[in-house]
Amino acid sequence: MDFGGVLEERIYRAHRAAVGKGGVAADEEHSIEALWRLVRCRRFAAVAAMGERSALQALPDQATDALPYYERLFQLTTDPSASDEDRQAAAAERYTVDVRAAIREVADQLDALDSRFEIINTDPDRSTTTVQGRAFDDYDRAEPFVPDAEDAPPNRRSTEFPNYSSEFVADVVLELGDGVQPNAAERQVLVDAARLLRDVLPAHNDFRLSTHRGFVLDVSRLDLTSFGGA
Repeated sequence: MDFGGVLEERIYRAHRAAVGKGGVAADEEHSIEALWRLVRCRRFAAVAAMGERSALQALPDQATDALPYYERLFQLTTDPSASDEDRQAAAAERYTVDVRAAIREVADQLDALDSRFEIINTDPDRSTTTVQGRAFDDYDRAEPFVPDAEDAPPNRRSTEFPNYSSEFVADVVLELGDGVQPNAAERQVLVDAARLLRDVLPAHNDFRLSTHRGFVLDVSRLDLTSFGGA
């Protein structure tokens, strides 16, 4: 009997045992009944394997179908010649990186990648943008939506946690100069920095990476030379 694996064989023997000795053909291996039972056990084995395979997708070091997802999530560059085991190990390494929230520690790690990296500290009064949280109407006048007065209509309140706030965004600059395109090595450094920031910043924080701080005027010659050439 040609079984595709241990699981198929175990299921087949369980089915055969369920019908007893009288339900099995004398020449079992060459009987149509054995073929029918083998086809059924393969279907059951496939379904059983799917459950285990699905559960393993939650583990980066065991994932197969979800491995491309982890590589996108952790910004991993896949080597076409890399084995599944190497790709799983790389995803597992990113999955277990410790979170760091102290700016000085993050700055030191960025400096180790390239000394030109700088975390920009801005004036919150001039740079903070906040979009309020989702608003709710308290039609029943229940806590925490309390009207200002008993005869006043219910107030419209918002959740305390905002939908978006630049307070939770880190601005990181790799200073290259205005209009300067990063070379291959600098592009790789930017990729490494993005991976680092994604790994160490808390989940509610985002980041912005740029290659120049500020902007320069008069780059175009249109405002320096007349159209007539005079």
